[in-house]
Amino acid sequence: MQSIHRRIKLVVMLLLTAIGITTVIYLRGGFGIFSAGNVTAKNGYVAIIDYPKAKPASSKQAGEELFKANCTSCHAMETEVAGPALLGVLERVPSDTFIEGLLLNPVQAIKNDPYANALYKRYGKMPHPSFQKTLTKQEIRDIISYLDTSEPMMIRES
Repeated sequence: MQSIHRRIKLVVMLLLTAIGITTVIYLRGGFGIFSAGNVTAKNGYVAIIDYPKAKPASSKQAGEELFKANCTSCHAMETEVAGPALLGVLERVPSDTFIEGLLLNPVQAIKNDPYANALYKRYGKMPHPSFQKTLTKQEIRDIISYLDTSEPMMIRES
């Protein structure tokens, strides 16, 4: 029985020693700052790994990637989803700046633009989500470039 108590005491002492050493290291500035590739650590904590993304070759390609990442949950090119189909949308909207205004400030667009208000009413009186904090104006222009040059999807018969 004493053998078990000795082992428990030893384990507890080792744990307390490890906690004490870690505390001293932390209070003295941690394990230092080091960098290995894209991993940065300070005070024993590892930071977020931020891998650089390859830049798309063109505005259209960037727009396609942005469209897939931000728009496809509500829009498709040729069919209505939660919002209108977007193939040929630039021929339907009242101006070149309409889409940018709708994406950056949808509530204002609904108030000031009859076409935006009509879309709002047609799609369940749900305003378009604002991308003001998500997309830059250049990224919105890239999406518009993609929409402007998109070809209809070919449907193959099987």
